Formats: sequence, structure tokens, C-alpha cells
Amino acid sequence: MEIQYGAPGCTLGATTNVVSNKPYTLSGLDPATTYAWYVRAVCGGALGNSGWVGPATFTTILENDEPSSAIRLTVDQPCPGVNAFSNTGATTFPGEFNPTAGNGGYWGTSISNTVWFKFTAPPSGSVKITSDISPLGSGIDTRWPFTTATTPRASTNSW
Repeated sequence: MEIQYGAPGCTLGATTNVVSNKPYTLSGLDPATTYAWYVRAVCGGALGNSGWVGPATFTTILENDEPSSAIRLTVDQPCPGVNAFSNTGATTFPGEFNPTAGNGGYWGTSISNTVWFKFTAPPSGSVKITSDISPLGSGIDTRWPFTTATTPRASTNSW
């Protein structure tokens, strides 16, 4: 089988992988990116190859859309830039804690669009965190639940 993929609108001749295992996992893709793909059977011999099927598309998930892929932030390091992170395209991880009035929490709306980060607190235990960086950040409805690494929680909203 041959797979070709690239940016939406790509034509045949994009990146090609010849594969024999199914399912096949593409690697080295950019997070939160849409790709177009084509596929065809490689029959060999006098049979030749089938015609290409496609294009179809798929979108990769955000780098930190799941707890296991949390982005490590370093305490006391300069900010990586204005609006360096976003939750656009994020999903809700199955089983995420949603602190509502019914379970002792205080969020007025349900959890959505969560992204994950991790850091190691300094010995003082004191850390300043901000999600409203000018000129583009709004910080509206940002939620910052914290916990130990053994029971991760999510943070929501773009920043």
C-alpha cells in the first residue's frame, strides 16, 4: 500500500510512504494541523497498482491536548512569547474532573477545551501564574485547577 499526504490541496506527488503493516501510524506530523491524504494498493507484477483514492483529510491533536502530553513549563524562566499557547482545537479528556457545585467545585459551566501543562514548584512553594498577556490575551473565564502529578487536572481557555 502507498500513502501520500501533505497540506490540504496537495496533489499526488506529495510525501509518499510505502507501507505493509495495517494500521499504519504516520510520525513526525505537526500538532493541530490538517493534512490531506491519498492511498492506493501496490499489487505488484503484471497487476500493477490500483488507482489513487482521495483526497481525504485528518487533523492532528494539539500537542498538550491529553494529560500524558502536558507541556513542561520552567519556573522563573522568561515567558515564551505573547499568546504562546492556545486551546483552540482542544478536546476534553475522558474522565476529567469537572468541579461543579454538585461535587464541591465552583465552576459555573461545564469543562471544555482543556490543555495540559506541568511544572515543578520551587522549594518556597510560591509560583506566580498569569494567563492574560497583552496585547492579544483576554484571560476571560480561565480556570486553573492545580494538583499533584498523581491526579492531574485541566486548565481551560486560550492564553
